[in-house]
Amino acid sequence: MDLCLKLLLSEPAKNLVLSPVNVEHAFAILARAADGQTREEILKMVSQEEPGKTEARVRALESLPVVQIGAKLFSCFKTDFSASHEYVDFTESQDAADKINSWVSKSTNDVINEKGKLRVKDSWKKKFSVFRTNYGLFGEGKHGVRYMEETFEEIMYTRTSEFQAISLPYLTEGLEMTVVMPKPQNLKGISSKSPLFVFETVSLTASKLKDIFGGLRKAKVNFRMPKFEIDTNLDLKEIFEKLGFGHVFSEALDNYSCGHLTKKSVYLSKAKHRAKIVVNEKGTVAAAVSFGGCEGCGRYELPPEEFICDRPFLYFIRKEDEIIFAGRVVKPETQAVECDFEASLEDELKELLELQKNGRLYLED
Repeated sequence: MDLCLKLLLSEPAKNLVLSPVNVEHAFAILARAADGQTREEILKMVSQEEPGKTEARVRALESLPVVQIGAKLFSCFKTDFSASHEYVDFTESQDAADKINSWVSKSTNDVINEKGKLRVKDSWKKKFSVFRTNYGLFGEGKHGVRYMEETFEEIMYTRTSEFQAISLPYLTEGLEMTVVMPKPQNLKGISSKSPLFVFETVSLTASKLKDIFGGLRKAKVNFRMPKFEIDTNLDLKEIFEKLGFGHVFSEALDNYSCGHLTKKSVYLSKAKHRAKIVVNEKGTVAAAVSFGGCEGCGRYELPPEEFICDRPFLYFIRKEDEIIFAGRVVKPETQAVECDFEASLEDELKELLELQKNGRLYLED
């Protein structure tokens, strides 16, 4: 969770999607090839103790039918991870880029069309009705979005002095999206509609996030959240440099002898992470890829809780405490998913007509 929050904080006022486990996976593969201080600093940078633990977590996620995980480190070595390898000459930059882009496009089923992969595609356990999708304003009232809306008779929900949170379950057992939004009274001079509100008003730590996950209880909730699509490109080198790990990308750490990368002295010169997510009435599609390059409780009867995501919020796609994808919504973009809205509407109409035809649906004026 520490790495996840560090990456979220790297772009505090922007829409964001990332996969912390995908980033860890990529660097764990790299750490397998490293030795001595180079290995130690890589693991410290991504908050890992040793690559084997990351490997076990990755294999656990692979057991989920809707999760596809793989990795390809473009170098000269292979590890025990779910990974393959290929020889790439990074001095031939265009050839290297073409090979990487071709592999990523194929590996993520064209969800990511440029440059480990990780892909999740699943439907909500209870889909949002497209008939309740409506137009509204988000944030400081200058941005129009399409809101999904549903009343959940029983769903995992919590509220603390600082946050509201709800977990939307997917069809896959144990997989859920937890939406976390700071409560409006925590203003501290900043508008609750401001993109900076999510992090500037409260300190969300790994401990607090675990408490939120652990504090979820069944409740009746009226929930409203915008549809959104986010595509993020992160320069991990730049982010980790700001966190004090610039030396990992320097010639000072050039010991990659364990993986037989090369007989020559090489060092990590770049690290990129790209992720994309689409969230609509049906469910979620998310994909991520990381790339590194080397050079030389109980039921209770109360009025329904109201949870309206009309200001910046965080989301975490997770299996228990394992966060697969995470991100922030400060300005929902929905243009790319409008076509799906029409398709969903047509599907629901067909279903309703079929029910009516079979005498199981009665319509009254």
